[in-house]
Amino acid sequence: MKATTGQAEKCSNESLWGPSQREWILFGIAALVCFGVYLPSLKGPFVYDDIRFIVENTRLHLAGLSLEGLLNSLKTPRPVTGFTFALNHLVHGMDTLGYHLVNVALHLACGAIFFLLAKLTLFISLADAAKKRAGAIALAAACIWLLHPAATSAVSYIVQRATVLYSIFFFASLYFYAWARLAGPGTERKKALAACMACGLLALGSKQSALVLPFCIFAYEWVFFQGGRFRWLAERLVWLLCLAALGITASALLVGVNPADHFTLALAGFALLALGGLAALLVPAAEKHRGLALQAFGWALFGVLALTAVLVWRQTDPGAVIFDYKNVLGSTLDPIKRLITQWRVIFHYWSLYFFPAPSRLSLVHDFPVSESLFDPPVTLVAGIGLLCLVASSLALARRLPLAGFAIIWFVLTLALESSVINLEMVAEQRMYLPFSFVLIAICAAPAGIGRGRAVKTGGVVALCALLAFASLSRNRVWADSEKLWKDALTKAPGISGPLVGLAGAYFEKNLPVLGEHYLWEALKINPLDLDAIYGLAVYNKKIQNYDKANTLFELLIRLRPDHALARQQIGIMHMEEGRPEMAARAFEEAIDRAPGLPEAHNNLGMAFMALGKPWEAIDQFNKAFLMAPDFFDTEINLAVALAGQNRLEDAKKILGAALSKNPQPSQPHILMGNILMESGQVEDALELFFSTLAKDRDNPSLHNSLGIALNSQGLSVEAAGHFAQAAKLLENRLSFGMDVGLALAGVGRAQEAAPYFFRAQATRHELGAAYKNLGVTQLNAKFAEDAIMSLEQALTFIPDDFEVLSSLGVAATSLGGTEMARIYFEQAVALAPENAQARKNLGLTLARQGLYGDALAQLKEAARLNPDDPSIGRDINWVLLRME
Repeated sequence: MKATTGQAEKCSNESLWGPSQREWILFGIAALVCFGVYLPSLKGPFVYDDIRFIVENTRLHLAGLSLEGLLNSLKTPRPVTGFTFALNHLVHGMDTLGYHLVNVALHLACGAIFFLLAKLTLFISLADAAKKRAGAIALAAACIWLLHPAATSAVSYIVQRATVLYSIFFFASLYFYAWARLAGPGTERKKALAACMACGLLALGSKQSALVLPFCIFAYEWVFFQGGRFRWLAERLVWLLCLAALGITASALLVGVNPADHFTLALAGFALLALGGLAALLVPAAEKHRGLALQAFGWALFGVLALTAVLVWRQTDPGAVIFDYKNVLGSTLDPIKRLITQWRVIFHYWSLYFFPAPSRLSLVHDFPVSESLFDPPVTLVAGIGLLCLVASSLALARRLPLAGFAIIWFVLTLALESSVINLEMVAEQRMYLPFSFVLIAICAAPAGIGRGRAVKTGGVVALCALLAFASLSRNRVWADSEKLWKDALTKAPGISGPLVGLAGAYFEKNLPVLGEHYLWEALKINPLDLDAIYGLAVYNKKIQNYDKANTLFELLIRLRPDHALARQQIGIMHMEEGRPEMAARAFEEAIDRAPGLPEAHNNLGMAFMALGKPWEAIDQFNKAFLMAPDFFDTEINLAVALAGQNRLEDAKKILGAALSKNPQPSQPHILMGNILMESGQVEDALELFFSTLAKDRDNPSLHNSLGIALNSQGLSVEAAGHFAQAAKLLENRLSFGMDVGLALAGVGRAQEAAPYFFRAQATRHELGAAYKNLGVTQLNAKFAEDAIMSLEQALTFIPDDFEVLSSLGVAATSLGGTEMARIYFEQAVALAPENAQARKNLGLTLARQGLYGDALAQLKEAARLNPDDPSIGRDINWVLLRME
C-alpha cells in the first residue's frame, strides 16, 4: 500500500498474487476431501422445490440437442441455471446422480475462484511484510469455506445450484475487477473489465440476488483502492444513489408480481445491471468529476431513476409476492414485519455459521415473526446490533480494510433476500456467499500473531476435519428424502411444510397410506396449506375416488381461483371418466390462469381429439410444442393427430425429430411404423418393427403392429404368432394387476388396491383387441376352430365389439354351426342395426336354417341400407326361389 494515499499500487505481474503450485496441490487435497464429504448426497432424490422447478418444468426437459430446445430452456427467471438443468436432463434424464455430480463440481470450482479472489485481495490489503502469508491465509479461508456444513444446503439441494452458480460468477466478476485495477491502463485492463461485465451478467442469469454486485464492486473500490476515504465516497454519493435506484427497479422487475413474460423481465434486469455495472466501473475510475455541471447531471439522473423505481415498484409490488411456488395460502406477510424479522434472522445466520452442528441445520426453519420492535424485545436489540455492525464496517474500512469490507460484503450480499421481498424467512443456502470474506478476515487476524506456524496449520487442519465430519453427517441426511423430512419435522414441528414433504417421500416409496396420513396431519397444523390439499386431491384421483378428489380440487379453486394445476387435474379426471367436453372446459380454464403451461395445452389437445375435433387438437399440440420443444408427449400426440388427418409426411417429420432427440422409447418407433404402413411402405415398417423388437421383446403394442404388418403381406401364420405373443404379454400384465389388487384388498388396504384394479381394467380392453386380431388372422388363414377360440377369448374382455361378433359368426358358419352363427349375427345386428353386412350375414344364416321369411326381411333391410351391393339382390332371389 502507498504510505500517503492508502491506495494499492498498480502492478501487471500476476505471478505476485497468483497461487503457487504447492498451494494448488494443497487446495486439490482439500477438494478431494470435499468430494468425499459429498459422496452420500449423490444418491439423494429430488425434494421440495426440485419438484416444481426441475421435475415438473417441461421447458428444461431436453430430449435431444436442438438449438430450439436450448433457447427455450433460457426462458426462465434464471436462464443460466435453467440451461445447466436442461443439459443435465439431456444427459441424465431424471437420474439425480448426474445433477448432484454437477453441483459438487460447481462447488469445487467456486472454491477455486474464491481462493484466487482471496489471495488477490490479501495481496492488495496486507502490508508488504505480510504479503508472503497471503497464500496460506487464502488457502485456509478457502478450505474452511469449502468444507463448511452451511454449504450443504446450496450443494446437496439440487435446485440451489442457482446459489452456487451465481456465487461463481460473483466471485469471478470481482476478481476480474481487482485484476483490472492492478493491471493499469491498456489492453489487459480492458479485457479484464470486459470479463468482469460478462461474469456479472452470468451471475444475474444464475440468480436475481446478483443485482447487488455493482454495490459490492463499488465498496471494493472504496475500501481497497481508495483507502476507505469518506471524502471520496461523499463525492460519489449521487452515483451511488443512482446505482441504488437502478437496483430497486431491477429487483422489482425480477421478483415482483407482473404479468409480463419472465424472459422479458430477465432481459430488462440484464440491461439495468449492465448500466449499474458501467456506473460502478467507470465512475470510480474517473479522476475529475467534481464539476458543478456533472454533479447537477448526476442528481437529475438520480431523480429520474428514483421516480422510475417508485413507479415500477408500485406496479410490480414485490413486497406482496405470495409463495405461489410453495402454495401456502396466507403466506404473505406485512413487508415491515418481514424486514424487522430479518434483523433477527441475520444474527441467526451468524449463530448457525459459527456453530454449525448438524442438529441445528434443517431444510426448513420455523422462525417466529416479529410483530413489532418490542415483540419479541430482541427485535430492537437485533436492529441496533445490525446498525452498529454497519457503522463499524464504515469505521474499520480505513484502519482494518479486510474486516470493514467483510462486514459490508456480508450486509450487501444478504440485502436483497433479507429485505421486504416476501421470500422464505430463513434459508440456509443464503449463507453460502456472505460469509466468504468474513472467513478471509478471521483467518488473516492471527496470521501476524507470534510465530507458531505449525500450531496455526494444525488448528486449520483440525477445524477443517471437524467441519468435514459435520458436513458428512449432514449429507447423509440429504441422501434420503424420508430422513431429510423427518429431520426437518424434528426441528420445525410447528409448521406444515415438513409434514407435506414427508408425505411426498412416502408416496415416492409407494407407501400411500402413510403419505395420506401426513397430509392430514399437515392440515391439522395449517388448514390452508394448499400443497397438502392438492396432494390429497391428487391421491384420491389416483385411487379413483373421484367424488372426494373433485371436492378437494374445488376447495382449492375457491381458496385460490388462479390455481391452474387444480383445474388441470379436474380436466384429467373428466377424461378418465369419459367426459371429454367437460375436460376441455377445465383445461381451457387452466390455460386462462396459466397461459404458459404446456401440459394444459397438451391435455386440451387430447380432449379435442376425443371430441372429434382434430384441427383444434393440432392447434393445441402446436402451442404446447412451441412452449416446450422437447415435451416428448406433445410430439407423439401431434404426430398421431397429423396422421389421423392423413398428413403422413408431417407426422413422419415430427416423429423423426422426436426419435433423433430420444431414440430409446419404443412408442414413437411403433407409431412411425404404423404411419409407414399407412403410407404403403410396409417393408420399411417391418424393418423398423423388427429392429425395435430386438430391443423391446416384451411390448404387446409392438407385437400387435408387427402382426398387422405381416398379415398385410399375406404372412398370416407369422402374424398370428405375434398376435398370440401380444395376448400372452397382456394376460401377464392383467394377472399381475389383479393379483396385487386382490392381495391389498384382502388385507384391508382397498385404497391402495384401487390403482391396480384400474390398470387391470385398462389392460382388459387392450387384451381383447389382441385376441380379436389373432382370431381374425386365424380366420383368414382358414383356421376356423382356432379363430373361434381366440375370438371367444376376446369376447370375454370386449363383449360388445361388433367386429368380434361378426367374425365369430363367419367362423361358426364355416364349421357348419349355423345355430351358433345365428346367435352371433343377431348380437352383431343388435349392436349395429345400420350395418348392411351384418344384416346380410344374419339373413343368409336364417335361410340356411329354413327360416326364409325372416331371412328375406333381413336381406331386404340390407339392400335398403346398401343399395349399391349387387350380391344382396342375388341373395334375395336365391331365398325367393327357396320359398317357392
